[in-house]
Amino acid sequence: MRNLLMTSFLSIFYLTQFTTHASDGNIKFTGEIIQSSCTFRALTKDQTVSLGTVATNSFKKVHDTASPTVFNIEINNFPNNSQEVFVIFDGVKDEINNELLAIKEGDGYATGVSIGIYNNSERYISLNHKTGVYPINDKIAILKFIAKYVATEDIFLPGKVEANANFTLVYN
Repeated sequence: MRNLLMTSFLSIFYLTQFTTHASDGNIKFTGEIIQSSCTFRALTKDQTVSLGTVATNSFKKVHDTASPTVFNIEINNFPNNSQEVFVIFDGVKDEINNELLAIKEGDGYATGVSIGIYNNSERYISLNHKTGVYPINDKIAILKFIAKYVATEDIFLPGKVEANANFTLVYN
């Protein structure tokens, strides 16, 4: 019995010796420092988009939308070799549909709706996902988007609507 225990112990010992040694790897980091970054045209970096006033009966069921409102992000002074840009929107996600932007909660705020962001072709853009690619022409890009109320529940309560979205530009 003692020999069996010793043999088992030695087998486990040698097995763990082989599994704890691995070849070392290499991670190479690369990048580029550019002279200057792009700039935003007036009023498009930090802006307020008013979706207006909508009656609760504008929504009949979940996923219904209302009050499409166009907004632009306009950027200039891209580096000379930049050809295209895309955007990633982020913010507080709706609890029911985490692809939508949540509205503030509490007394006086509407319920049953969130805000959806769409591209210029009215194709839905999920939060934390890349938009489609927008061209950069002569160091300028005008990115057109549409915001809409989106029903997330079958029951809607009237009230104020406020939400915040951040965005990140990625260009090459």
